Amino acid sequence: MTSIEEVLAQLGSVETQIAEATGVCASVSSKFHEAVASCGAARSAGINAFVDEARHDYRNAEPELNVLVLEAMIRAIYGEEHLVDHVPSADQLMVQEPAIRKIVLQSQEMQDRLDDYLAGAETLAKAWSEED
Repeated sequence: MTSIEEVLAQLGSVETQIAEATGVCASVSSKFHEAVASCGAARSAGINAFVDEARHDYRNAEPELNVLVLEAMIRAIYGEEHLVDHVPSADQLMVQEPAIRKIVLQSQEMQDRLDDYLAGAETLAKAWSEED
């Protein structure tokens, strides 16, 4: 038969193991949140840089490029859809063309595969028009 002292000793050992496991979980969780924050910060810096470049590239555009809408549209791609909830579709369309132009002109891969991308877009547009 097991004595009360032995049960309490085993219980203390289990509590120690639980505490250690909780500490490991907390450490892993902390590292995960740091990594997510780091990725978010890097993504945010990249978005800010792109928007700043676009502001400069299109500084003389008529009509003027609405960089706030541009930033909201980009952030919506990365999960912040609420930023465009109240942005009229006409305003959204006005920033898409300059953004696409900028991306294509800055990316050799996009230039090399532009025909493929356009063919894919055409196929998608046909499918959408057939749904209506």
